[in-house]
Amino acid sequence: MLAWRRSALRFSVSLLLLSGMAGATETVPGARLLPSIEPTADPGTPISPSPVDSLLFDASIEPAAWPQVCVCPAPTPPPKFPSVAVTGFFQADAIWFAQDDANIGAVGDAQDVADFRRARLAAKGKVAENVDYMMEYDFAFPGRPSFMDVYVDLADVSRFGHLRIG
Repeated sequence: MLAWRRSALRFSVSLLLLSGMAGATETVPGARLLPSIEPTADPGTPISPSPVDSLLFDASIEPAAWPQVCVCPAPTPPPKFPSVAVTGFFQADAIWFAQDDANIGAVGDAQDVADFRRARLAAKGKVAENVDYMMEYDFAFPGRPSFMDVYVDLADVSRFGHLRIG
């Protein structure tokens, strides 16, 4: 592992030397100079000492921590209460009669009819984080429109858990 560190350090310093930035006098924190070692190679072979060979990193020094970068979704705004969603539906009925004279004489003239079987309008939403409501009104009953479904739904109620009233 030490050989890998030395080769990585040599590469980094050689890049600094090539870029002209190695002339700085700063030393790396935790680095200390190695004692000079006399070359054991053939005296006729020129040896150029590398500045990397004179540095040794102290393994007891912890590297600085990198900042933690988190790509997080944008925070959602808090919900606004009360909320209302208007919904509803209708069901239509239509009847067309084709009668001959004998049928008209037997049962009378049946009129063609179109009408609503159901015509409901509803409002539902939230009053608080754990309180929902629903009100549904039916307009199709002739002469007597009425509430069909009305309730308040409470979630996370102590001793009851989930409670629906209505």
